[in-house]
Amino acid sequence: EYAYAIVEMDGTQAPGAIETQYLDDSTIDLYVHEAGVGPQDLADLDEFEEDDVDFDVEEGDVTLDSPSDTYVVGQEVDVAGTATSADDVRLYAKDNNDWEIVEVDGQYTIDVESDDTFEETDINLRDGAGGGNNILSFEGRYEIGVISETDALEYEDRNDADDISSSVITTSDWTTATSSRDSINVVEGDLTAEFVTYNGQIADEDNIIDVNGTAAGQDNVVVAFVDDRGNTQAYDVNVDNE
Repeated sequence: EYAYAIVEMDGTQAPGAIETQYLDDSTIDLYVHEAGVGPQDLADLDEFEEDDVDFDVEEGDVTLDSPSDTYVVGQEVDVAGTATSADDVRLYAKDNNDWEIVEVDGQYTIDVESDDTFEETDINLRDGAGGGNNILSFEGRYEIGVISETDALEYEDRNDADDISSSVITTSDWTTATSSRDSINVVEGDLTAEFVTYNGQIADEDNIIDVNGTAAGQDNVVVAFVDDRGNTQAYDVNVDNE
């Protein structure tokens, strides 16, 4: 069986490209015939053959380099990796049986650059409508992975055909697809604070107290004061770089 293309000359060259996603992972033979040869007769036209070449088509690879190991809920991380066989990839998380899609910075698809790498920086994986975002919002040990968008579209199942946030892929289909997986430990960030006092006191005339600390994965914290009669006063404080 043959698939053929008629390629127009541009000066002394005939530029073109073959999309290997439509080819089997095997050795492919490519023949060039002179103009005017009927494609239906290719098998019998060796004498008109101008050149030939063969090349191997291999199953592509995708990897997820970040995030990995431990992820603090709400913390901003980079989503990065490589994809040698895809123009776009998708991120999924798995809890129990199926893989569920993760929305990344308002998008469900991540572009792959010409050097076969992809990267989205400063991403809060808790923010998003995907089922995978919900998984990564709670403490636990889960699996996280990346998959070629082409394979994701082939294998995904949705509760609502128009709602990509409900996209899930079974474990067996994930294994068959061009994908990678890794374990990730999701934890709550530590919260620390230090109140600056002098012998446990602050001056009446100042009415000022300094407080500083850390709050990994949080955008805001509440600083609250309670007096000996149970009266309270609370302040919302922004968190900058944790």
